Amino acid sequence: VHEFGSKNTTGIRSIGDSYGYSIQDLRAAAYMKRPLDPALALLAREAIERKADEIAALGSTTDNLPGFLKATGVPAMSSGYNGDWANATGQEILADLRLIYFTAKNQSLGIHEPDTMIFGSDSFAALHKPYSDLQGDTVAAVFLRSFPTVKSIDTWIYCDNADAQNDGERAVVYQKNPLNMKQIRPVGFESLAQQ
Repeated sequence: VHEFGSKNTTGIRSIGDSYGYSIQDLRAAAYMKRPLDPALALLAREAIERKADEIAALGSTTDNLPGFLKATGVPAMSSGYNGDWANATGQEILADLRLIYFTAKNQSLGIHEPDTMIFGSDSFAALHKPYSDLQGDTVAAVFLRSFPTVKSIDTWIYCDNADAQNDGERAVVYQKNPLNMKQIRPVGFESLAQQ
Protein backbone atom coordinates (compact mmCIF):
# COMPACT_ATOMS: atom_id res chain seq x y z
CA VAL A 1 0.00 0.00 0.00
CA HIS A 2 1.38 3.38 -0.99
CA GLU A 3 0.27 6.51 0.73
CA PHE A 4 1.04 10.01 -0.45
CA GLY A 5 0.21 13.50 0.56
CA SER A 6 1.34 17.03 0.10
CA LYS A 7 2.57 19.56 2.58
CA ASN A 8 0.62 22.81 2.50
CA THR A 9 1.85 25.76 4.49
CA THR A 10 0.79 29.37 4.72
CA GLY A 11 2.35 32.58 5.88
CA ILE A 12 2.37 34.08 9.32
CA ARG A 13 0.36 37.09 10.39
CA SER A 14 0.86 39.18 13.49
CA ILE A 15 -2.17 40.09 15.57
CA GLY A 16 -2.00 42.90 18.06
CA ASP A 17 -4.15 44.97 20.33
CA SER A 18 -3.46 47.80 22.71
CA TYR A 19 -4.75 49.31 25.89
CA GLY A 20 -3.84 52.33 27.91
CA TYR A 21 -3.98 53.85 31.35
CA SER A 22 -4.59 57.50 32.05
CA ILE A 23 -2.36 59.69 34.18
CA GLN A 24 -5.09 59.52 36.82
CA ASP A 25 -4.95 55.71 36.78
CA LEU A 26 -1.18 55.83 37.30
CA ARG A 27 -1.46 58.37 40.12
CA ALA A 28 -4.22 56.41 41.87
CA ALA A 29 -2.22 53.17 41.71
CA ALA A 30 0.91 54.92 43.04
CA TYR A 31 -1.05 56.66 45.81
CA MET A 32 -2.73 53.43 46.93
CA LYS A 33 0.51 51.45 46.46
CA ARG A 34 -1.31 48.91 44.32
CA PRO A 35 -0.58 47.57 40.83
CA LEU A 36 -2.63 48.78 37.91
CA ASP A 37 -5.84 46.86 37.28
CA PRO A 38 -4.96 44.01 34.85
CA ALA A 39 -8.49 43.88 33.34
CA LEU A 40 -7.51 45.92 30.27
CA ALA A 41 -4.55 43.64 29.56
CA LEU A 42 -6.78 40.56 29.91
CA LEU A 43 -9.37 42.02 27.53
CA ALA A 44 -6.66 42.82 24.97
CA ARG A 45 -5.36 39.27 25.16
CA GLU A 46 -8.88 37.87 24.76
CA ALA A 47 -9.39 40.05 21.65
CA ILE A 48 -6.16 38.65 20.16
CA GLU A 49 -7.17 35.06 20.91
CA ARG A 50 -10.62 35.57 19.36
CA LYS A 51 -9.07 37.02 16.20
CA ALA A 52 -6.60 34.11 15.99
CA ASP A 53 -9.51 31.66 16.35
CA GLU A 54 -11.46 33.47 13.61
CA ILE A 55 -8.50 33.39 11.20
CA ALA A 56 -7.89 29.71 11.98
CA ALA A 57 -11.52 28.99 11.11
CA LEU A 58 -12.27 31.28 8.18
CA GLY A 59 -8.89 32.53 7.04
CA SER A 60 -7.98 36.02 5.96
CA THR A 61 -8.26 36.98 2.29
CA THR A 62 -6.20 40.15 2.80
CA ASP A 63 -3.33 38.09 4.24
CA ASN A 64 -3.81 35.17 1.83
CA LEU A 65 -4.41 32.75 4.70
CA PRO A 66 -6.88 29.91 4.14
CA GLY A 67 -9.01 28.88 7.08
CA PHE A 68 -9.76 25.42 8.37
CA LEU A 69 -13.37 25.70 7.21
CA LYS A 70 -12.53 27.25 3.83
CA ALA A 71 -9.42 25.30 2.77
CA THR A 72 -9.31 24.40 -0.90
CA GLY A 73 -8.57 20.81 -1.78
CA VAL A 74 -10.71 19.44 1.04
CA PRO A 75 -13.54 17.37 -0.45
CA ALA A 76 -17.00 18.72 0.26
CA MET A 77 -20.24 16.79 0.29
CA SER A 78 -22.91 18.78 -1.50
CA SER A 79 -25.77 16.38 -2.19
CA GLY A 80 -27.38 13.10 -1.24
CA TYR A 81 -28.51 14.06 2.23
CA ASN A 82 -31.64 15.57 3.77
CA GLY A 83 -29.92 18.74 4.96
CA ASP A 84 -32.93 20.52 6.45
CA TRP A 85 -32.45 19.29 9.99
CA ALA A 86 -34.79 21.87 11.54
CA ASN A 87 -37.73 20.00 9.98
CA ALA A 88 -36.19 16.52 9.72
CA THR A 89 -37.08 13.54 11.86
CA GLY A 90 -34.54 11.96 14.14
CA GLN A 91 -34.27 9.02 11.73
CA GLU A 92 -33.55 11.36 8.79
CA ILE A 93 -30.87 13.20 10.75
CA LEU A 94 -29.29 9.90 11.79
CA ALA A 95 -29.26 8.74 8.15
CA ASP A 96 -27.50 12.00 7.20
CA LEU A 97 -24.93 11.54 9.98
CA ARG A 98 -24.16 8.03 8.77
CA LEU A 99 -23.77 9.28 5.20
CA ILE A 100 -21.50 12.13 6.31
CA TYR A 101 -19.36 9.75 8.38
CA PHE A 102 -18.93 7.16 5.62
CA THR A 103 -18.32 9.83 2.97
CA ALA A 104 -15.44 11.23 5.04
CA LYS A 105 -14.03 7.77 5.69
CA ASN A 106 -14.33 6.67 2.06
CA GLN A 107 -12.76 9.89 0.73
CA SER A 108 -9.60 8.94 2.63
CA LEU A 109 -9.81 5.43 1.17
CA GLY A 110 -10.41 4.12 4.69
CA ILE A 111 -7.00 5.32 5.91
CA HIS A 112 -8.45 7.87 8.32
CA GLU A 113 -11.15 6.97 10.81
CA PRO A 114 -13.22 10.09 11.52
CA ASP A 115 -13.35 10.75 15.26
CA THR A 116 -14.49 14.38 15.39
CA MET A 117 -17.59 16.08 14.01
CA ILE A 118 -18.11 19.84 14.25
CA PHE A 119 -21.39 21.53 13.32
CA GLY A 120 -22.95 24.98 13.22
CA SER A 121 -25.31 26.08 15.98
CA ASP A 122 -28.60 25.06 14.32
CA SER A 123 -27.34 21.64 13.23
CA PHE A 124 -25.85 20.99 16.66
CA ALA A 125 -29.22 21.84 18.26
CA ALA A 126 -30.98 19.47 15.84
CA LEU A 127 -28.63 16.66 16.89
CA HIS A 128 -30.14 16.93 20.34
CA LYS A 129 -33.68 16.26 19.19
CA PRO A 130 -35.19 13.02 20.46
CA TYR A 131 -34.42 10.20 18.05
CA SER A 132 -38.08 9.17 18.08
CA ASP A 133 -41.24 9.49 20.13
CA LEU A 134 -40.63 5.99 21.46
CA GLN A 135 -36.97 6.50 22.34
CA GLY A 136 -35.94 9.43 24.54
CA ASP A 137 -32.27 9.35 23.49
CA THR A 138 -31.06 12.18 21.31
CA VAL A 139 -30.00 11.62 17.73
CA ALA A 140 -26.39 12.34 18.77
CA ALA A 141 -26.54 9.70 21.53
CA VAL A 142 -27.89 7.05 19.15
CA PHE A 143 -25.23 7.92 16.57
CA LEU A 144 -22.38 7.80 19.11
CA ARG A 145 -23.50 4.35 20.29
CA SER A 146 -23.47 3.11 16.69
CA PHE A 147 -20.11 4.73 15.85
CA PRO A 148 -17.89 4.40 18.94
CA THR A 149 -14.82 5.63 17.04
CA VAL A 150 -16.41 9.11 16.98
CA LYS A 151 -15.27 10.69 20.23
CA SER A 152 -16.57 14.22 19.81
CA ILE A 153 -19.61 15.93 18.34
CA ASP A 154 -19.38 19.64 18.99
CA THR A 155 -20.31 23.08 17.71
CA TRP A 156 -18.16 25.98 16.58
CA ILE A 157 -19.71 29.36 15.96
CA TYR A 158 -17.60 29.83 12.82
CA CYS A 159 -19.41 26.91 11.15
CA ASP A 160 -22.61 28.99 11.14
CA ASN A 161 -21.77 30.97 7.98
CA ALA A 162 -18.90 28.99 6.50
CA ASP A 163 -20.54 27.49 3.42
CA ALA A 164 -19.46 28.56 -0.06
CA GLN A 165 -21.90 31.49 -0.07
CA ASN A 166 -20.98 32.61 3.48
CA ASP A 167 -24.64 32.46 4.52
CA GLY A 168 -25.19 28.91 5.71
CA GLU A 169 -23.72 26.22 7.89
CA ARG A 170 -20.83 23.94 7.14
CA ALA A 171 -19.90 20.82 9.07
CA VAL A 172 -16.44 19.32 9.36
CA VAL A 173 -15.73 15.65 9.93
CA TYR A 174 -12.14 14.52 10.41
CA GLN A 175 -9.63 12.48 12.32
CA LYS A 176 -8.08 14.70 14.98
CA ASN A 177 -4.42 14.01 14.43
CA PRO A 178 -1.53 16.50 14.25
CA LEU A 179 -0.17 14.55 11.28
CA ASN A 180 -3.31 15.53 9.36
CA MET A 181 -3.45 19.19 10.33
CA LYS A 182 -2.28 21.62 12.95
CA GLN A 183 -2.06 25.29 13.65
CA ILE A 184 1.34 26.55 14.65
CA ARG A 185 1.80 29.76 16.56
CA PRO A 186 5.50 30.53 16.20
CA VAL A 187 5.36 33.23 18.87
CA GLY A 188 3.15 33.08 21.92
CA PHE A 189 1.31 35.99 23.44
CA GLU A 190 3.63 38.85 24.37
CA SER A 191 2.83 41.90 26.44
CA LEU A 192 5.30 44.64 25.60
CA ALA A 193 6.37 47.63 27.67
CA GLN A 194 4.40 50.85 27.51
CA GLN A 195 4.97 53.18 24.60
